[in-house]
Amino acid sequence: MQKIDITEIQKDQARRLRAKGMGYTKLMAVTGISKGVANKLCKNIVPALEDKTLDERMEHGEACMYCGDPIAQPPGSGRRRRFCSTFCRREYWKIHRSELKQSPEAFHTMLCAYCGKTFEVYGRYNRKYCCHEHYLLHRNGAKVDNSEP
Repeated sequence: MQKIDITEIQKDQARRLRAKGMGYTKLMAVTGISKGVANKLCKNIVPALEDKTLDERMEHGEACMYCGDPIAQPPGSGRRRRFCSTFCRREYWKIHRSELKQSPEAFHTMLCAYCGKTFEVYGRYNRKYCCHEHYLLHRNGAKVDNSEP
């Protein structure tokens, strides 16, 4: 059986959403945790009676996708807000990184200036090193050890 790491952010988000009335099925979809973990985290939390429709409010853009707080939509024809704050938006995308829409044209194959290996980078076509460690080694004048098999 594979053990899945759950961050404190996901635990906090699950507890907060359950307290606001979200059901386990939607809670699993939003936070990315399993039903057993959600049940274990939220077994002592009694959901609020007045917020039984939190799922629908999140789907219609009336509640934040991360914390479930109400969102004030600005008037006009612009894009509807999904998050109540920048903090909630960033925390949500930390958990749901696989849902990001990334353009295939923005991936670039580069050659590391330190070790000479190829690496793939998203968006930054001027990156020179495959990792921060190689940047520091090259900057400090360390020699490359290519004797590895």
